[in-house]
Amino acid sequence: MKQMSRREARIKAYELIFMMDMCDSMDFELDRLEAELAAHKKHMKYIRAVVDAAVENKTEIDKMIEESLGAGWSLSRLSKMSLAALRLAVSEIKYLDEIPEGVSINEAVEIAKLYCEDNEPAFINGVLGVIVK
Repeated sequence: MKQMSRREARIKAYELIFMMDMCDSMDFELDRLEAELAAHKKHMKYIRAVVDAAVENKTEIDKMIEESLGAGWSLSRLSKMSLAALRLAVSEIKYLDEIPEGVSINEAVEIAKLYCEDNEPAFINGVLGVIVK
């Protein structure tokens, strides 16, 4: 079995956080993923921790993001992909002490390069920079 990287685990978490607004509960998806990733206990522990933090603190996370967007911006103007990347990074920054802020920001930008429009990674970087200050 191929070893899973932290980035691959982070992308799995990103996908779950993206689904958060569309599902009543993430329990089924987390349980399915846990079975799929049984050999990757360390990464599954991270995924569960970051997704749980995002779900349990969604209101507070969204407030932090919205307050950091700048004049004329609201959460509703963000693409769902950008919002998921921001929620992932803020969940790591605020609730997972073992991950350095710079790593969370860089990884959110890298994920945005994969899933978002061309101008969104720089925007995400700027928003997260405001949040960590």
